[in-house]
Amino acid sequence: ENIFYPFQKFSIIPGIRYEYIHTASEGYYKEEYTDLAGNIIYQQTLEDNRSSGRSFVLAGLGLSYKGSDKLEVYGNISQNYRSINFNDMRIVNPNSKVDPDLKDESGYSADMGIRGNVKQVFNYDLSVFYINYNNRIGSVIMVDSILFNTYRYRTNISDSRNYGLESFMELDVFRWIRGDKAKAGISIFTNLAWLDARYINSKQPAFENKKVELVPVVIAKTGISFKTENFKATYQYAYTAEQYTDATNAEFTSNAVNGLIPAYYVMDFSLEYTYRWFTLATGINNLSNAIYFTRRSEGYPGPGILPSDGRNYYVTLQVKL
Repeated sequence: ENIFYPFQKFSIIPGIRYEYIHTASEGYYKEEYTDLAGNIIYQQTLEDNRSSGRSFVLAGLGLSYKGSDKLEVYGNISQNYRSINFNDMRIVNPNSKVDPDLKDESGYSADMGIRGNVKQVFNYDLSVFYINYNNRIGSVIMVDSILFNTYRYRTNISDSRNYGLESFMELDVFRWIRGDKAKAGISIFTNLAWLDARYINSKQPAFENKKVELVPVVIAKTGISFKTENFKATYQYAYTAEQYTDATNAEFTSNAVNGLIPAYYVMDFSLEYTYRWFTLATGINNLSNAIYFTRRSEGYPGPGILPSDGRNYYVTLQVKL
């Protein structure tokens, strides 16, 4: 990787990487099924001796134009690769199974944007992106042929594409009004991401154009911060839209392993005061005591949803010597 400057304000950053990956396993594992009373009704010992080696080249390119210290236009594109590992192939959980022919993922990502500041008062960063993956690994709902229980099956669903936009903006109100004379600051900030991730080129119509799991359409954060030389107070509001947990976009399953994760919001508030070498910080997380969850468990302590923490408080004291 290297940075080239063909012009004073324009830079080109090419990069290339060669990788060799070798994974292997030797041994055996047991597969068994029990009835509701815990009695074994089926048991099998399977040998697992395999070896897999692969090598590939990944390349990337970055471009940047800095018109001034207050403005930069940038763009990047790079190849992606995600290799499977032992944990992807072996899961000891009756509510989850893995495709024995699971393949590595490959693809590319690209983004372009603009960032800068206006008179040290308004900071911003706006960008759009596109991510493509071949043989994307995902989860689908299957039914056991022996006990007829539903379970999560991890396999290569199909190709996927993900595009969207991200933005960050921050306005220093006091500096905007009083300029350099401001001895305190009130900053209003916001971070917004809009995402659209879907499965494409699927061999099974049931997955075509379905939303990729665990990708909400909107993630938004906004807040206000007040600070002086020794004191700082911050309030933040965060919102996450609903999202699915499997490639079929199931909204409900009887075992609660898969299903919709509803939209939720969280508010946080914090205070910080510094005196000489002491810093005292305190705050409240989940200020409104919102009831929500962000993921579902396949095994312990589930299966089912994992509720997030309710309102909680913290106090810390830092001493710099």
